[in-house]
Order: sequence, then structure tokens, then C-alpha cells
Amino acid sequence: MDKENIIEKLAKLEHEQWLDWSHNIADTEEISKKRLRRWDKLWVNYNILTDKQKEADRIYARKILPILEQEIEEGAKSERERIIRLIKNRTFNSGLVDSGFLIEELKGQLKQKHGAKKCMK
Repeated sequence: MDKENIIEKLAKLEHEQWLDWSHNIADTEEISKKRLRRWDKLWVNYNILTDKQKEADRIYARKILPILEQEIEEGAKSERERIIRLIKNRTFNSGLVDSGFLIEELKGQLKQKHGAKKCMK
């Protein structure tokens, strides 16, 4: 996972959210002309912002990334534990796993995550 690339995508999203919010405020509330002039310079596509201006959005993106990483890790851990429980519940007295069941379960997981076209038959 390329963290800098993810941070940049999150920063772009943060800027888009700010654009929506600031336009709404400008349309519905009385704000100073000075603020309007300042905002007007920032009401542009993220790619047009200066690096200094982008950094303001990256600050918030860096706050989001650890939350996403934790949620993904917890989800993966939960999924691993679920599969282990399934395997244990499908273990025969001989100690062998019902491999057909396991293969079908894993195929189902792949279809859910990647779509039916990308999964092997």
C-alpha cells in the first residue's frame, strides 16, 4: 500500500468536501468580502492548488489514514477468525478438512470482494 498516494487521494476528497461546504456557507450566510476573496482563490480543482495549499488538506488526510488502516486490519482479523471457525466446524473426526466446502467458501469470498468475473471457476 502506497501511503503517500492514499494520502493524496484523501486530501483531494477533503478539498472537494471543503468546496461543497464553503460554497454552501457563501450562498446561505453573510461572510466578509475578505473571506470571499480568499475562498475564491481556493475554489479550484485540487490539482491547481499550490503545494502549500494542498498541505492543508493533507493534514486532515493524515488523520483519516490511521483510522482506515485500523478498520481494515480489524476487518481482516475478523474474517480470518471466521474462516478458522468454519474450518474447525467442518473438520472430520479423522482431522481432515472438508476441502470442497473450504474451496466453495473461499470462492464465495472472492466473488464478494472482486466480482464474479475475476474469480476462477
